[in-house]
Amino acid sequence: MRSKISIKDLTLLFRSAVSRVHIFSIIIISVILSGYTNLTDGNNLFLSSDYRGAITKYKEIVDKGVEDSNVFYNLATSYLYLGEYGNALYWYYRTMVLEGASEDVLKNLRLAYKGLEEQGIPVMNSPSLLYEMVLKIYRPWISIVFVFLTNLLFFILILRRFSLIKKDMSILLYIISLVVIFLTLYISIRVYVLHYQTKGIVLTKSLEVKEGPSDVYKTLFSVDEGTMVKVVDRYQDFLKIESLDGRIKGWVSSNNVGILKMSKL
Repeated sequence: MRSKISIKDLTLLFRSAVSRVHIFSIIIISVILSGYTNLTDGNNLFLSSDYRGAITKYKEIVDKGVEDSNVFYNLATSYLYLGEYGNALYWYYRTMVLEGASEDVLKNLRLAYKGLEEQGIPVMNSPSLLYEMVLKIYRPWISIVFVFLTNLLFFILILRRFSLIKKDMSILLYIISLVVIFLTLYISIRVYVLHYQTKGIVLTKSLEVKEGPSDVYKTLFSVDEGTMVKVVDRYQDFLKIESLDGRIKGWVSSNNVGILKMSKL
């Protein structure tokens, strides 16, 4: 026999639920405001030419798992002004992974490469044409359009299957299908290029490449700051890298290579 729930019990349950929602809301708002405060502080430090301080604030946001193209761009520009071109290139490329290439990003990329050349560091192993294309033409709305059209196509086909649409929609279906196929092809290439062909950028002035995944192994050669490499394997704190042309390969400390990898479509 079930016991009846009194009005008092319902009131207590309601208050408990409201209290939990209230606490959860406070936590969420606190996290958002914390990130906003760090971003505002970082921007203020940047405007006052305290680029090192700005980097610290922006990194605090990134360390919370936030992926925001504005934060990445500001980080890259701070490093650019400090003359740390490897880090600048890394964060500009991460900006492009998220939102494609704007004129400002491309202009600053050229400045970073020029800064390396002025330091006597040759620009080596530039990315492939396909890699550059995937980064430059991407925009976040592409994924939104893809999801919307895929669901719309599925919805229309279901309605036609049950004869709920009387008008002939063959032309519309043909157009939507073509767009979905094109976007599927592009996104598939993007996933392959950015996820299954992981690349990294050397962050330090000169990085020793070892024969094996430990500092005790023989040094084979060194790679310069800003060099883009393929990341083909990982063992503990070491990455196995190879040049984009595949001619040279070896192991390096993972702390000295910024990984460029897509985390979302």
